[in-house]
Amino acid sequence: MRGTHRHEDHAGVAAAMTEDLMREEMIAMKEMGVNFIRLGHYQQSRVILDLCDSLGILVWEEIPWCRGGLGGPVYQEQGKRMLRNMIGQHYNHPSIIIWGLGNENDWPNDFPEFDQQKIRAYMKELHDLSHQLDPTRKTAIRRCDFCKDIVDVYSPSIWAGWYRGIYTEYKEVSKAEFDKVDHFLHVEWGGDSHAGRHSETPDRALQNIKTTGTADERAGDASLYGGAARASKDGDWSETYICNLVDWHLKEQETMPWLTGTAQWPFKDFSTPVRPENPVPYMNQKGVVERDLTKKKPTMYFNLTGPANLWYVFTGIHGRYAGVTGMKRK
Repeated sequence: MRGTHRHEDHAGVAAAMTEDLMREEMIAMKEMGVNFIRLGHYQQSRVILDLCDSLGILVWEEIPWCRGGLGGPVYQEQGKRMLRNMIGQHYNHPSIIIWGLGNENDWPNDFPEFDQQKIRAYMKELHDLSHQLDPTRKTAIRRCDFCKDIVDVYSPSIWAGWYRGIYTEYKEVSKAEFDKVDHFLHVEWGGDSHAGRHSETPDRALQNIKTTGTADERAGDASLYGGAARASKDGDWSETYICNLVDWHLKEQETMPWLTGTAQWPFKDFSTPVRPENPVPYMNQKGVVERDLTKKKPTMYFNLTGPANLWYVFTGIHGRYAGVTGMKRK
């Protein structure tokens, strides 16, 4: 599976996207070669699922239990109700293959208490409820190691070359995580880039970064201050660097026959309240296109379907970077 992620957000309209904008966005993903998408981190419009059905894009859809620990009885009942509604409303979409139960639920934020055993118990309730409502589809979560044995499919946090370590560690760390679970799928990889910023020495920051512990992402790694050296804090946020990172990931994925698939994070830059100190405040810039769907010149020009190479477009000069090989249409 060759995937990406989607948020309901667009320049000028935020979450109030029109059907025409949704269609334009999904067709752009398909043209890039996507055959899999994770909808992060909440149930999305049936228009998106209709488009996925018609375009042949497989879907991981999830409820918005995202970070923050676990609330009380009302909070927990709301989570179950959202899962019931999502499955009940979208059960008949053939594109859906995974029901997502949560994201980064090992991240204590919203409540005074953070009890791993209570989170495990609630995760088990959601897992059982999902299979009761739909015994045909898998459940999954991303980044909550102490719950990875509960769900059917697990995605650990592997931000090689961004929040931890260097990108050349990607295969090694992924294989170590693959060996820990029954069903492994890698969602969320990539990094932030300023549209239009290019660099002659994009990998310079890597020389100060330790090459061990890539999988050990901590909450503080998203900070722009303090802690160990990392590309997200000490790099130049250039499109050039992200192009190198993306190219390495894609080439390595083609040499990992045990890998079911991945999803780059995310397709499009989006607004977020949790990043007020980013260079562009309140903006996640990890997209391969800008918030208005303008293509970021290097990154958007990789073709996931093959014959595949990463296309560089610098100052109007089109060049082919021999790298990604062996991607065939099924």
